[in-house]
Amino acid sequence: MDYEVLMNGHVKIGESAPSFECSSTKGKISLENYKGKWLIFFSYPEDFTPVCTSEMIAFAMAYPYCQKINTEILGLSVDSLAAHFAWIEMIYQKTAIPILFPLIADANGEIARKYGMMTNSVSSSKAIRNVYILNPRQQIKAIFSYPMEVR
Repeated sequence: MDYEVLMNGHVKIGESAPSFECSSTKGKISLENYKGKWLIFFSYPEDFTPVCTSEMIAFAMAYPYCQKINTEILGLSVDSLAAHFAWIEMIYQKTAIPILFPLIADANGEIARKYGMMTNSVSSSKAIRNVYILNPRQQIKAIFSYPMEVR
């Protein structure tokens, strides 16, 4: 699937990021909370999976440095807040690495669909792996997309 097919009808580089307000592991948040900062906004398919866990740990380890350079991290999946909290606790218990940035609970996939993180041609119930880099004016500066699994 080429880039234009994947992104048709969704966000594109140079555009303003779609706004949202939602529940997260850090309470209610909105895109507006990140105005004036760079933002690494990523999606992943599911809590408790080995690959997603390793990605979460990598983001957690990078988070202190990101904050020093005026950059925040924000994760999203369609899992519930209860699942996010249980997963964060499991990661901490097994690794002693805290997940200090918010994880969005996008149970109905509304935000994921706005951003093109979820498309019916790939999955109607899970977000694919995407990373969006937003500048301080909340414009999309980079998009990385990769599949839920490689076979």
